[in-house]
Amino acid sequence: RENSAHEKIDYQVLDIDSDVTEFLTCNGQFDRVYSFYCLQWLQDPGAALKNIASLLLPGGQCLLVFPATHQPATIWSRLAIMERWEKYSEILRKHIPKSHYMKDKEVQLAYMSTLLREAQLSPSIYVLSRLVTFDGWSEHDIIGMHMGVVPINALVTNEERHQLLEDITTLVREVHAPDCDKSLFRTYIIMATKPKS
Repeated sequence: RENSAHEKIDYQVLDIDSDVTEFLTCNGQFDRVYSFYCLQWLQDPGAALKNIASLLLPGGQCLLVFPATHQPATIWSRLAIMERWEKYSEILRKHIPKSHYMKDKEVQLAYMSTLLREAQLSPSIYVLSRLVTFDGWSEHDIIGMHMGVVPINALVTNEERHQLLEDITTLVREVHAPDCDKSLFRTYIIMATKPKS
């Protein structure tokens, strides 16, 4: 809004995994819905996909891009099992999507296919590619990003924040190491259509 104001753009907040009835009443349905790197913050994107389908006119399309598995969730799951972060483990785990625990690519594809079918969305493009978000980033920038998105950052005390930075730095060096298997981190790229009838 502040940096990208435009007379033809109306900015509104919509919680995509909650009831969208009021939003639909005010705005109606859409020909297209685009979502880039948002659905990974939901533990189970099934409700969000159903809401996206309800936002679409019959024959409408959506383009969705979001990680199935990603490095931040790996770091959160590792933090959650550390004794010193035990009191925050539920918060950390709450932000890890179900697909993150599925290591097999075929299982991740089958899982998302089921969710799309349940939402009555028919994919015409359905790809699970290697996540390339962090390619070319410096270690300093990666650590800063992880500190910025870790769900407990605003909850920890000042004393804990120093330890959190140390732990995240250690985990970043493991998870983003040059010899780490980057193929484990994958992104869903989906273009799907709502049936016309």
